[in-house]
Amino acid sequence: MKRRDFIKKAGVGVAVIAATTVNAPFVHAAKKKPVDFALDIYQLGQMGPEQKKIRDRLATGWKKAIESNNPAEEVYMLFRLEGYDATYEECLKVVETYQNLEENPPWIEGGPVAY
Repeated sequence: MKRRDFIKKAGVGVAVIAATTVNAPFVHAAKKKPVDFALDIYQLGQMGPEQKKIRDRLATGWKKAIESNNPAEEVYMLFRLEGYDATYEECLKVVETYQNLEENPPWIEGGPVAY
């Protein structure tokens, strides 16, 4: 009888460990990175009215943040409030890249992208 109890308890323990191990990668996959921001704006515009409201909120927030006196801080706050897993350094790089592309668009002669 003791052997059967041990097997039952061990089976439940293995099942719990297997369930938590299988679900762990999905938790990490759900985090949104700053790279996903532009894709979210693009994809949400192709969905229903609720998603379009979210897209409009993201686009308006981006415009306000990038035109502010401290764009890196504003972009960081926008990303954090909208659920993006972004560091301040990543936001600083995003702002610097945006400002560089605004000054040197890739489609002009001598721009950052050579064709």
